[in-house]
Amino acid sequence: MLQTSLIYILVNLISFCILASLYKTSWAGECQNWEKIHPEWIFCDDFESSKPLVGKGRYFEYENINGNFLVVDGAGVSGSRALRALWQIGDVNVGHISLGFGRTPDIQMNKGIRSTEDFREVYYRMYLKMEPGWQGSPAKLSRATIFNDASRSQAMIAHLWTGTKNFLSIDPVRCVNNNNAVVCNGYNDFAHMIWLGARSGTTTIFDSQHSGQWFCIEAHVKLNDSGKSNGIQEYWIDASCAESVEVLR
Repeated sequence: MLQTSLIYILVNLISFCILASLYKTSWAGECQNWEKIHPEWIFCDDFESSKPLVGKGRYFEYENINGNFLVVDGAGVSGSRALRALWQIGDVNVGHISLGFGRTPDIQMNKGIRSTEDFREVYYRMYLKMEPGWQGSPAKLSRATIFNDASRSQAMIAHLWTGTKNFLSIDPVRCVNNNNAVVCNGYNDFAHMIWLGARSGTTTIFDSQHSGQWFCIEAHVKLNDSGKSNGIQEYWIDASCAESVEVLR
């Protein structure tokens, strides 16, 4: 069993929403009035707001390295705005953005997003497109994690990043031992991580043949119930978000 303090989503590209339960809807405008239409949702952002990315009800951390990770007009679905990462040959990091929700060990990690609640299960969705002619893997797309204390020691990490042959993969990590104690100290404590086994998908999305196409990527993370091994990490890929075509557990 993991004690839930925070699930944090690190997203490197696109608009996304975090849902308490999976809900199929249209792409364009799904964040409009979402708090009234979908009160079960935790967060939604289509980057149409002109407010700063870091602030109340939004992200707690944002870095654009040399202006390479910015909200851009007309770059999103149907001509909407999008968060664009601009990579040049040789770049290994062009920025990141971090969202915190639920009870957090550091109040600065939560900007007022359901800050008194615990979440043991979340779904999140993002829309991703590589520019026409893109070649190569971006390596990291997103991760959901639980911070155990203000030093950012982690209890679990649900990586959703590059697999083999331009596929996405899941690569979950446990940082809790058999005595239910968090053994990782500080962020990315590789020495104490317990890797549960990567699973690569079968849908090619990072090659030039599929570049210039929007993909809907939906992910699901669920913690073990006490005394059970029934946790889940899985994801779906589908260009229309109408049907799920890929599931990994």
